[in-house]
Amino acid sequence: MAGQVSEGRLRQLRMVVGMFDRAVGRDEMPGRASRTAAQLFTWASLRAFWDLAVDGQLRHREKDVGKPLPEWTQRIVRDCSVA
Repeated sequence: MAGQVSEGRLRQLRMVVGMFDRAVGRDEMPGRASRTAAQLFTWASLRAFWDLAVDGQLRHREKDVGKPLPEWTQRIVRDCSVA
């Protein structure tokens, strides 16, 4: 059916949404008080989000924060962000 995604892709999308949620409000994010899509998807916000994500600052598990994302996870984040 059109519009459906696999369970695996759904998990990946949820991971990226969680990362965006953790990014909002950080000093590195432009317009950090805003949760509007228009603000989140500007080039400046996407660049800041990408840098935070790659540096491991948006990880879900506290113990993993600061561990850089592996390349395969970076590809997932990139693919989900542009889809």
